[in-house]
Amino acid sequence: MRSRATAHVSWGFSRRQSAGARGPAAICDDRPDERGRQHACQSVERATVPFSGRECLGDRGTRSRRSADLQGAGWWLNPLASHGMAIPFAAALWREAAGETATEFDLRLLRRSAVEVCPLADQADRVDISLEGDDFVLFIEVKVDANLQPDQLGRYAEAARRSASLRSKLRHAVIYLAPSLTLLPDTCVWIDWRRTAGALMAASDAVPNAYDRQSAIQFAEYITRFEKA
Repeated sequence: MRSRATAHVSWGFSRRQSAGARGPAAICDDRPDERGRQHACQSVERATVPFSGRECLGDRGTRSRRSADLQGAGWWLNPLASHGMAIPFAAALWREAAGETATEFDLRLLRRSAVEVCPLADQADRVDISLEGDDFVLFIEVKVDANLQPDQLGRYAEAARRSASLRSKLRHAVIYLAPSLTLLPDTCVWIDWRRTAGALMAASDAVPNAYDRQSAIQFAEYITRFEKA
């Protein structure tokens, strides 16, 4: 990988490697890659812009590009990352998605995050992004151009309920992050990519580090491309 001064590095991080962590458990699945190497996109604490796993991975396949984009989004929601934006971003994201019910969750209590994990050890219910706080479990299902599987949100809502119960958490919910709305279970809320970008931009205003702030702004501009015309 070229130096940070000259290289454009993807926002996609290895699924098994946390980015910008201050400790060994920044992401639940934080083990080194068994093959002794990183995935196509290098993991860095502060990736230079621009921003996308798609640009790094080229034609390696839709699933790989989607995974890289998920890792980028998950990094900004990692409360152990050095950018310090996870809690304000998560709080702004929840306010935008939940509206009047947003007071039920206090995202200031966010403690850990994970990307592409199976919280109940069931591959059928692999969660895109999982957030866990002192008294809540919050799953985020991410869609760009793919369709939902039959009753997928219903299964994730039940998985969130069970995960919260097993961890003695009082609250649980699912955020459906997608370009367009669909029928939602009771404990699921929807947000589109434009409002997600706005939440990240709002969170960036509170970050004193100019590099992190500009990086967040450019990632926000990137994800607005996922909106349907």
